[in-house]
Amino acid sequence: MSNETTKVTYKNFGSIPLTVVDYYHETLLYMNSSVVEYISSCYSAGIFHLNLMRLKFFKIICFIFCGLFFLLPGHASGMESKDLVKSNQGQSKDCDMCSEMVTLPEGTYLMGATQEEFNGYEKYQNFYIDEIPRHPEHVKSFKLAKFDVTKKQFSIFARETGFQGKGCRIFRNHQWILDPTADWEHPGFEQTDQDPVVCVSWDDAKKFIAWLDAKIPKKFNIEYRLPAEVEWEYAARAGTVTAKYWGNNTADQCRYENTRDIAGKNLDPTAPFVDCNDGYIETSPVGSFKPNPWGLFDMLGDVSQWMENCPKIGYPNLGKYPDYIPCKGKALRGASWAGIPIAVRAASRGGVIPDTRNSSFGFRLAADFNSAH
Repeated sequence: MSNETTKVTYKNFGSIPLTVVDYYHETLLYMNSSVVEYISSCYSAGIFHLNLMRLKFFKIICFIFCGLFFLLPGHASGMESKDLVKSNQGQSKDCDMCSEMVTLPEGTYLMGATQEEFNGYEKYQNFYIDEIPRHPEHVKSFKLAKFDVTKKQFSIFARETGFQGKGCRIFRNHQWILDPTADWEHPGFEQTDQDPVVCVSWDDAKKFIAWLDAKIPKKFNIEYRLPAEVEWEYAARAGTVTAKYWGNNTADQCRYENTRDIAGKNLDPTAPFVDCNDGYIETSPVGSFKPNPWGLFDMLGDVSQWMENCPKIGYPNLGKYPDYIPCKGKALRGASWAGIPIAVRAASRGGVIPDTRNSSFGFRLAADFNSAH
């Protein structure tokens, strides 16, 4: 671990040490769920100093996304609305190019991490504080997409609206860089139309959702949105209580999720990886692996998913359902193709500023339950 030290200044009041336990991508500093400073390029691990006013009233946490979430962490006419397409029980599709939605039952679950999840990952203990206390949450029935939004779906939106979206952080030559020419069409690696769209910000996802909502016939009475964290973790756990929905055996990971494994080791041989091979270095087509018990695919891998709500520090301050209060950051959930083993857990959390584009960020749709469907 490096002993480098730097200064991150917020108003010029008193100083405290802030320990960074790993490095690979970006660092965000939070104070009462507000971004104090966005550090666009990584610092080496070490001791940092954050100057704060009225320190005793604030909680501080450092999200190191490349350490947790990252490795270095249709048809030509577009979407055609039609009568509701029914598939399997509890699943529905509202138009040709809409996501297939799974209706999740109302229920209560335990949200948050256990100390045991960090056994063997002591260097990441700093992140445990943001995943506690483990507590019961009651979630109303809602709909969540079976898959992440694909590149094909997003391409129809881009073609119809003229969306560009240039500038994305991609992985090249063993490091994350901001490439001003990279975008959802050219994220720094090859993709199929059925791969999840990446290099999309929270702002981009909301534009897509607004466009999609305008395409849905009024008779369906449905409005899409991003999921809230409390909903997402409920769905990711799918009735299970272990850190991962398939259990605690990391060796089984490659059967269920596309994350940091042997296939991606050469991207950064120094980064932790799981000792199995899922066959993909970057993204994989959605649904390539086994689903969780509720029929949802890629919840803990392939791409990290944007949430509707702001990232709050710990759970006492977390809203139960999406809040639309303006904030400087938006939450992300789920590991990605670049996610190291400790990130591949239902309780793992993160967040960045909403205009951030990254080749490991994507999103999936949510909607409130409508009995007419």
